[in-house]
Amino acid sequence: MVQERATALNYRNLRLQITQRGGDPALERLLMLVAVDEQAHYAFFQECVGLFFKHDPEGTLEQLRRVMNNFAMPAISELACGRQRVARIKELGIFDEDQYYRDVYLPILEALGVERREMRNRQPTRKSAPSRQTP
Repeated sequence: MVQERATALNYRNLRLQITQRGGDPALERLLMLVAVDEQAHYAFFQECVGLFFKHDPEGTLEQLRRVMNNFAMPAISELACGRQRVARIKELGIFDEDQYYRDVYLPILEALGVERREMRNRQPTRKSAPSRQTP
């Protein structure tokens, strides 16, 4: 869900950059269609997460914290020159941490009815093996 929304934002912002630089109608149309497709995926996964909240609110919230508080675009580290690509994406204003927070993180919380305070990292509780203490 998070990746789908972030990816849609990337495509939208890339399209805006192309438009500002003189445009390419075919590429702009393609990027718009891909962004719309990503938004549809986001809506589907948001609905799924909403169902998980109904059945396991605490477990779902913990997973939501884990994903959203540590989010990075998948596979970027596996691409050649991944760090340089990320730097260029930020430089062009296509996607950065501020956009993630404003346009991905906060809207998802609002859509799911989750308060920002609920997203604070929690210490995991281990119910299985007790902690080992050394004498």
